[in-house]
Amino acid sequence: MQWKNSTSCLGLDIGQSEVKAILLERKGKNLSLTRKEVLSIWEEGILDDKELYRSVGTWLQEKKLNEISCCAGLPQFLTTPQISDFPPGIDADTLKVLVRNETAQLSGLSDESFIQDFQPLKPAFGRKNPVLIGICRESAVNEQARKLREIQVNVQDMGMNGLAVVNAFFFLHPREKENAAVQLLLDLGSENSTLAIVAQGQVLYISSLMFGSRRFSKLLAQELNCSENEAEMRKTTYKPDWSNPDSPFLGTIRQLENELKTAIEHWQQSEAPEFQNLPVGKIWLTGGGARFWGLNAQLIRTYACPVEILGVKNASNDQPDPTLTVALGLALQGIGQADCNISLIPNLLRWQQQKMARLPYLRGTAAILLAALLIFLLWFHFH
Repeated sequence: MQWKNSTSCLGLDIGQSEVKAILLERKGKNLSLTRKEVLSIWEEGILDDKELYRSVGTWLQEKKLNEISCCAGLPQFLTTPQISDFPPGIDADTLKVLVRNETAQLSGLSDESFIQDFQPLKPAFGRKNPVLIGICRESAVNEQARKLREIQVNVQDMGMNGLAVVNAFFFLHPREKENAAVQLLLDLGSENSTLAIVAQGQVLYISSLMFGSRRFSKLLAQELNCSENEAEMRKTTYKPDWSNPDSPFLGTIRQLENELKTAIEHWQQSEAPEFQNLPVGKIWLTGGGARFWGLNAQLIRTYACPVEILGVKNASNDQPDPTLTVALGLALQGIGQADCNISLIPNLLRWQQQKMARLPYLRGTAAILLAALLIFLLWFHFH
């Protein structure tokens, strides 16, 4: 049986260029970030997926983190988040049935089984009873869980990387929950990126983008006449000439802007007409690609709004580290402090956790029955 730990959790983000881990511990009513660890895939020379997970297992054992309750991330392109509006006033059991039926329709279209979880949201943006639904193919969830168990990781929860960014954002900037402006959270990964749109403390849209910051590394390798691995390590200190109209980096930025434009238009089409033309109030950059020099200035020119780095602050220089954002969000979900709690774990693990969560009620019922039986036997003995 699996008992989900609520006092400590390890957020594990296995990316394309780095593996990040953050340990959160509950001390009284406060949360303490006690460990931050990063494993560079480029520096270790890891070539394939099998070698990656074997190295992650060894790395976690060396750091003595493999036995701690872990919440692992699912790549955003493997999951499907959506916000559906249901009739107001329905009870929890009816809502559960409606969500299950909606997932069953998706399973019928693709001939695959899906794992789903949902969370009701506050009425906003014309929706009377909005519900955040997370869906993922059962085969993808089971495969990820199997890989982690084979390297002896204590997996207790699994979440979407896109929602992890949202959870980390609201945790690091709690005042933004009251901000009515539309804000873009852009997680720039190595091979692909994730866009999350939030406003008034709610997530409105999450999408995976084909753009990856590795495109900057390839251009930099050509510019410096070096290997791509070396360019990846030198990417954070290189300063391209953005004023040069012939700079190849400008074309890469336009590709990112085009994908952002397409994603924003897709989100606007899903909103009510009165909310389709809301301007972007601010952009938050996170992920490894956010460290590329001058990227924020280019986005400021395009969207005419502030652009800021989103990340966990370093104790040494008090600067945000954007690479740890997803790991922080996953740790928040695992320890039960996430604003958006969509758990996509294998059905067997979910069933085991539900049984263990109900164990105190079973113990209480057994104690009451034994006490009643003892009282009856005493009464029968004396009378």
